[in-house]
Amino acid sequence: MRSVLKKLKQKFIDFLKQGMTPSQLARAVALGVCIGIVPLIGSTSLLCMVVAFSFRLNMAVIQTVNYLIYPLQLLLFIPFLKIGAYIGKQDFNYSFSDIITIAL
Repeated sequence: MRSVLKKLKQKFIDFLKQGMTPSQLARAVALGVCIGIVPLIGSTSLLCMVVAFSFRLNMAVIQTVNYLIYPLQLLLFIPFLKIGAYIGKQDFNYSFSDIITIAL
């Protein structure tokens, strides 16, 4: 069973690296992470698609990284709101229901 999972993992990695230089792979991963943490819930997939077409990156790699980084996006949502309030010189006085309304 372990060897089957190892082979499947290697095939998936080979698929993602197909036709890419290490530089392109690193660029796709880095942009996937940077775009993936943008606090616009639901729009990061579209942003990753546009960036992948613009820079001719592997769509599968950038979208996979985007989906893997989604929990980090949720964790950073409130800190990004606080930073935005600080930059705008406003008080951060949102309740949990206000944040849910903003996110949806």
